[in-house]
Amino acid sequence: MVYKNNIKEIKISTKNYKIIDNEEVIFLCSPKEITEKTIVKIIFEDYNKEAFIIKKDGQYYCYSNECPHNHIRKLELGIISNKRITCPMHGWSFDLFTGKCLNHSTSKLKKYQIIELDDKIYIKKLTETKPKWML
Repeated sequence: MVYKNNIKEIKISTKNYKIIDNEEVIFLCSPKEITEKTIVKIIFEDYNKEAFIIKKDGQYYCYSNECPHNHIRKLELGIISNKRITCPMHGWSFDLFTGKCLNHSTSKLKKYQIIELDDKIYIKKLTETKPKWML
């Protein structure tokens, strides 16, 4: 279980990217900074977006920090147990491995690709798109 006081915050700019295997990626942190008991909140300074990354069973999982229920950015404060994260605002739960909502079959978290290379963690560069609910 991950507790709320084990949150690390990282602010990044998508302008500071590099190319790895033909992918635009942004450096996040060292793998040592993400433990099985830590949530890393990522703030994309030049996009109005947030994400969170966790490590579970030796794998990294990174999703939008915004719950699709009411579009509130508080998932990093959620409780992680039984391979799920539960939104602290309204109780929606999401599978940590797929991002699928366990309360509503049509909802899921946006997943971000993570790359670990040369003792560094990178996130695939974002592209600016509006979610369906904003169109």
